[in-house]
Amino acid sequence: MSFQSRQAKVGPEPPLVTTKPVRRGVWILGGLAVYSFTAYGFYLYKTYTQTVAASKHLQVPLDVSDRYDHSAKSFDDEVNLTEKLMGIGRLRRKLSEKAYGNILETSVGTGRNIEYYKLGRATSLTMVDQSGEMINVAKRKLRGIPRSYSSPQRSRSTILRW
Repeated sequence: MSFQSRQAKVGPEPPLVTTKPVRRGVWILGGLAVYSFTAYGFYLYKTYTQTVAASKHLQVPLDVSDRYDHSAKSFDDEVNLTEKLMGIGRLRRKLSEKAYGNILETSVGTGRNIEYYKLGRATSLTMVDQSGEMINVAKRKLRGIPRSYSSPQRSRSTILRW
C-alpha cells in the first residue's frame, strides 16, 4: 500500500486547537453595550461641565431664607421620603431624646424634632429660625402645649419659646 492511499483512508489531520464560532448576536449586544455606556458617560460629562460653567455666572444672594418662606407648607412632605431612606428620623430621635434642661434648637425649620423631645425633662425649649413661615409650621405642631412666643425687634430671626 502506498503512502498516498494510506493518507486518503485516514483523512487530513485535525487542528491542534478547536474553536467554537462566536455568534453574531453576542458581538452585536456587546457592541451596543459598549456604545451605550460610552454615550451615557459622555452625556454625564457634558452636562456636568455645562452646569459648572453656568454656575460661575450665577448671582446667589447670601441670605436665601426667603426660599424657605415659599416652601414651608410643603417642606415636610418634600423631605419625608429622603429622610426615611437615609435613617435621619432615627438620628433625630436618638439625639433629641438626650436633651434636657434649657434646650436651644437653632434652625428649627418646621419643627421636625418636636415630636422626639421629652418635654417633661425640659425646663425650657427655645427654637430659632430665620424663616417666619417655617416657625409658623413649627407653632402648629406645638398646639396644645403651653408656650409663649417672642420675636426680637432688630433681628430677622424668629424665636419660639415653650
